[in-house]
Amino acid sequence: MKGETMEKLVNVGQIALDFNCSERQIRNFVAAGMPRARHGKYDRLECLLWYSRKLKCDIDAAGDISDLEREQIRVQKATADLKEIELSDRRASLMPRWLFEKHVQMHFEAVRRAILPLADQIAPELEGLDRLEIRTRLHQKYRAALSQLATGSDVIEESIPGTDMGENVSPEMVETAGKQPATRAEIRSQ
Repeated sequence: MKGETMEKLVNVGQIALDFNCSERQIRNFVAAGMPRARHGKYDRLECLLWYSRKLKCDIDAAGDISDLEREQIRVQKATADLKEIELSDRRASLMPRWLFEKHVQMHFEAVRRAILPLADQIAPELEGLDRLEIRTRLHQKYRAALSQLATGSDVIEESIPGTDMGENVSPEMVETAGKQPATRAEIRSQ
């Protein structure tokens, strides 16, 4: 029996090799409570059981995630929070759809008012002119009308005061402009 016990005992170097650490770390483990059969000799099975329990306690104390994982989670949360703030800012700068549709409708109306009457206005001036001169005058009139439309002055005069396409529309502006139309037909009729 004593021979069997002697075979189970190993020196500090062998235990350090089993634990994949230095002999100095083994001495630190002994100071922390690792069993030792006698000076410089260790029961391999008892030491492995002790080391297994120690590792389990270390893992439990760490909270199951490493510092790196904890930091990665923190960075992910911060990034998500930042994206939510940016999205909130974007949403705040958008105008309501019904207001955009009204704005587009006003642009179409301005184009219609500027282009449709041109033929009646220009026709009397074109009588008796040759083909090249008619073409030149038509181009001049249409370019002038398109230039005026490009400024948007006709549309801005009709739009809600203080609401240009590039501006933010506050709830107060929307309320003072009137209620949201219920249907597209109502938008068209306005």
